Amino acid sequence: TGSFIKTPFPHLMVYALERRLTGTFELSRGSISMATILVMGGCPAKIRTSDPVHFLGNVLLELGMISPQHLQASLGAMQGPQGPRLQGQLLLEMQAIDAARLDAGLRSQVERKVEHLFGLSTDTTFAYFDNVDLLSRYGAQPTPIDPFPVLWRGCREQPALEHVDATYRRVGTALLRAAPTAQLERFAFTPQEQQAVEMLRQRPTRPVDISTMLGPRLGQTLVYFLMIMKQVDLIDATQPMAPA
Repeated sequence: TGSFIKTPFPHLMVYALERRLTGTFELSRGSISMATILVMGGCPAKIRTSDPVHFLGNVLLELGMISPQHLQASLGAMQGPQGPRLQGQLLLEMQAIDAARLDAGLRSQVERKVEHLFGLSTDTTFAYFDNVDLLSRYGAQPTPIDPFPVLWRGCREQPALEHVDATYRRVGTALLRAAPTAQLERFAFTPQEQQAVEMLRQRPTRPVDISTMLGPRLGQTLVYFLMIMKQVDLIDATQPMAPA
């Protein structure tokens, strides 16, 4: 258990990823549930939010996978005489999508909901239930996603500035270098971000050089993110470096 004040949302997701957790996180504000997250092997696999956001049909429409007519038809059929139906299953039966497109839509839905959770306030608390699926009766089958790109998008768009600043100050005058185990290709960086990352691969780099290249806010956020994801090593700038 804990709170976002001490453990921001991206740190929580990194914790789950590093330990390959399988279970459920409950996010709350006081007595109000804000979200429930099922993780499998450390990867978000299904999310229920209290805010009405990113419904599957709308996601599929935005992706260009269904037409507005298919969306309206599926919405009308969801409350059938035999009880509620899953929209994805209805769209399959209507032959509006195939199984591959449904899977892609469900993954995109999970990604968008993860990004939405970056906007939760710092007074949000969390509790983790190991090897428990609290969403077993909610929605479709779990669809684990690769958390690397979505965590970067969330940090970039809604950074926890206090933690970004603290990490940047802690790095100080040290040099950064891509860690031998870094998986930098997984983050779907923009071309400008990729240029900064390649610099870390080529030589030890000062954080200020990254901030100069990307701008202060984005540069500092990237340094913070690579640190919490353990993608970079710190090198003492006062010590002589061994040849690569």
